Amino acid sequence: MGDTTAMQEWIYRLGYTVAIVLLGSLGPTATPAPEEPKVDCTQGGRTQNAMNLCAGRAGDAADSTLYRSRMNLLIHIVAVPVFALGNILLLVGLVQLSWILAGAAIVVTVAAIGARGQGHRRERLPPEPLAGPLNALSRILCEQWVTFPRFVLSGGWASALRRTLAP
Repeated sequence: MGDTTAMQEWIYRLGYTVAIVLLGSLGPTATPAPEEPKVDCTQGGRTQNAMNLCAGRAGDAADSTLYRSRMNLLIHIVAVPVFALGNILLLVGLVQLSWILAGAAIVVTVAAIGARGQGHRRERLPPEPLAGPLNALSRILCEQWVTFPRFVLSGGWASALRRTLAP
């Protein structure tokens, strides 16, 4: 029983940490500490720290030069909710100590990331290469949970899709 409680506490702390990082990255007012390393996270060459990574990527999603492939847009509108579902199922599986559910959730999440990767390959201007595991994790989480939902809710996705249909 002690192991179960320790595992649930660890999962709770991990979830809390991820939530703090994501919420901190939402606002444009998040500013880096002077000693904080910068990460080049956009194709425009701007540098940003981890705290405002998602805020900068939101502007990139609205950039009409990044989403020109109709197939990529269609893949994203399906893959992003599937990724979110996989994340939620993973947390549920871990909290309930259901390793089958957690394993299935990992497969769903990886499949969604793979589908997005295939979509990005169709773009004329591919995304900037990942700088390492932490950069990959933060960029993937930001795009799935913050940037792409903002892109859809702001009308950017529909606008980009209309542009791909125009002659």
